[in-house]
Formats: sequence, structure tokens, C-alpha cells
Amino acid sequence: MNTQEEQQTATGPLAGHTFLLTGRLNGMTRPIAEEKIARLGGTIASGVSKSLNHLVVGEDAGSKLAKAQKAGVPIHDEQWLIDLLKEHGEMP
Repeated sequence: MNTQEEQQTATGPLAGHTFLLTGRLNGMTRPIAEEKIARLGGTIASGVSKSLNHLVVGEDAGSKLAKAQKAGVPIHDEQWLIDLLKEHGEMP
């Protein structure tokens, strides 16, 4: 990541928050959800780790849900994500 990218991810209402999406979302595709999170300054994680702030769970969530529960990561449903994105102008 170059300095300009770091500056872009360091700003926005979700800056400093790391998200991971698992399972099937109904309201949008996962790539679109991740793009909206990134536009607001959030970081997308590739797996469950201690630095993960939010796990968003869709239908048929797999092993990431169990790992996040064990690690004590806050777990949210798709509606929570939609509400968060609406709050910051990323959803109609």
C-alpha cells in the first residue's frame, strides 16, 4: 500500500475499523458491500484475527462465524451493515 492509499483509508467515518463479511448477503453482493465499507474508510480483512472489529454475517455463514465467536469479535447481521451504510450515505 502506498502513502496515498494509506491516507485514503485513514479518513472517513469507518477509519480504524476492520470488517469481514461471511455468508450470502441478500441486499447487495459482497464486493459491493466491501467497496462501500472501503469508501467510508473501513478496511476489509481476509480472515478472522485479533485486529478484526466487525464480522458481518449473511446466510449460510461458515467457519469464520465460529472463529469470530471464539475470539470475541463483535458479530453483526446484514441489516446492521445496511443501517450503518445508510447512516453514512452509502445506501439509498
